[in-house]
Amino acid sequence: MAKTSGSVRGVSIRGGKEGADSSYKGEIKKIGSLKELKDRKLQKDLQQGISKFESRLAVRTTVKLADLNGAYGVHVTSNGKSDGVYLDRKSFKTYDQVRKAKLAAYKSKFSNRTNKPTQHTVVHELAHALWTNHHTGDKQKKAAIEIGVLYRTFKRRNPKSWGSYSKTNINEFFAEGITKGLLGKPDSYTKALIKISKKYGL
Repeated sequence: MAKTSGSVRGVSIRGGKEGADSSYKGEIKKIGSLKELKDRKLQKDLQQGISKFESRLAVRTTVKLADLNGAYGVHVTSNGKSDGVYLDRKSFKTYDQVRKAKLAAYKSKFSNRTNKPTQHTVVHELAHALWTNHHTGDKQKKAAIEIGVLYRTFKRRNPKSWGSYSKTNINEFFAEGITKGLLGKPDSYTKALIKISKKYGL
């Protein structure tokens, strides 16, 4: 799937850059392995993020590098199922570059703050691979009911400790919540999201 966009039938792409809309409408080009990364510190850190995610939940897709247009990372859902996570090759060149960009997103209160800024994007996109409202599996549909109830409570209470991106829609609430729960300071929402994910085997 070297080329696709959010407008392709049966395909949904979640992703974006800091301050951007969460629906990516660009192409995914020149797909490659994380082993391409020349910065070994960054490569190791990303792998640690993937491993941590897998130890707590489940990795449901592959993570690869690609050329994206205006997005740090994207998750692709095809025909109701997860079909890949892609990190932008230009945005993931060095450890310091990734760290600086995410720390800026924390400072602006765009993203939920975590203790692992360089792992934030990959964990966020892996969370999309677990669940979005574009997934059509039975487990995802059942989980959607509880996630929806939690999201409505979240929107009503509007916790100040959460970044603005999490308030974009229910999908970003879920992904940012899982990321905060795994890499940052857990709270009642992150604990509930992880519990729901485990309950339904997402």
